[in-house]
Amino acid sequence: MPQRPVSSRPNTSALSVAEIASTCSLERKQRFGGLHFFNPVPQMKLVEVVRTADTLQETYEALIDFSRRLNKRPVTCKDTPGFIVNRLLIPYLREAMAMFERGDASAEDIDTAMKLGAGYPMGPLELTDFVGLDTSKFIADGWRERIETSEEELHIPLHILKPSPLMEKLVSEGKLGRKTGEGIFRYTK
Repeated sequence: MPQRPVSSRPNTSALSVAEIASTCSLERKQRFGGLHFFNPVPQMKLVEVVRTADTLQETYEALIDFSRRLNKRPVTCKDTPGFIVNRLLIPYLREAMAMFERGDASAEDIDTAMKLGAGYPMGPLELTDFVGLDTSKFIADGWRERIETSEEELHIPLHILKPSPLMEKLVSEGKLGRKTGEGIFRYTK
């Protein structure tokens, strides 16, 4: 067993772990896996552990062990866009934005409905502001580019990743959400 079984632990929502490892030697690819943490990292207990086709079992086990030593709860996922959480979350956030843009409901009502009706601690538009509109856009744009240029079947309908005119406008104006004090909502410090 190598002394250092894990050579790298990228933390990404928009990139393929296998693509990151693609320029490495086979030996290094076998010691390569992904850990996807969630913000704020000190409070969030989940970490997604991502294996590639080349990841050795001992590397995978080292990633699981490392995650547990950090007092995180590891879940395992294939190297698929967004892994588990963001694969489900980004379409949800995008649909909430589309509903708001179409005038189906106010931002406040969309968030209230999901908090009170689905029991979520934060509404989808508030969460988009928390994550950052630029970050949400970056992830969706990365997936869209990967789908358009990849030969592999990624099972994500392109319409889900259609650029949001409101998000494009807010990002271009530097209104990125909580971190800038304004996004979908306005925030006071």
